[in-house]
Amino acid sequence: SVAQSKNLAANSSFECAVVPGYPDRWTSLFRPGGPERLTGGTEPALTMDEQVAYEGAHSLRLRGFHQFFSAPSRNDRGTPADPDKAHVLSVYAKADRDDVECWLRIDGDGANEWTKFKVGTVWKRYHAVGKPHPKGRTAHMSFRTEGAINTPWEEAPTVWIDAVQYEEGTTPTDYTRDTYRPEAGGKQ
Repeated sequence: SVAQSKNLAANSSFECAVVPGYPDRWTSLFRPGGPERLTGGTEPALTMDEQVAYEGAHSLRLRGFHQFFSAPSRNDRGTPADPDKAHVLSVYAKADRDDVECWLRIDGDGANEWTKFKVGTVWKRYHAVGKPHPKGRTAHMSFRTEGAINTPWEEAPTVWIDAVQYEEGTTPTDYTRDTYRPEAGGKQ
């Protein structure tokens, strides 16, 4: 279940997983379906990482190019996000090399622009501003890495994200972990 928090992102530090290694409330838009379909090369394209974390015990590791990921904000299971107010989405990110091009966006009414930035080998916070979906219940947060589609899997970058925060306003405030926990019976 989800309790009140200023952070509308669910499982924002990737600590909960009904399916081991696959963080609750996070999925791939590029390869939908579930963890068994999120593979490329010899390792998962999206997985929890217990070895690298900015906050808590886990981060989300994204492997390869053109991976699209989102998590429904708490507004689809709790307090609605106000569609008339600007919101800011922030993430801490780092990569296995310098200058990995990444993009971030609040997927609201379709008018929100992608914010482009380059991730390096040190944790740094990045953010994007936009408005949630007009119905206030389906705003998704998208993060993607960009690169040459023909890059061999062995050469593809790895990016870690952690401490995701989605809140009202145009400037990120200090990170506050959300209060997400899976529902009884293992429901996400």
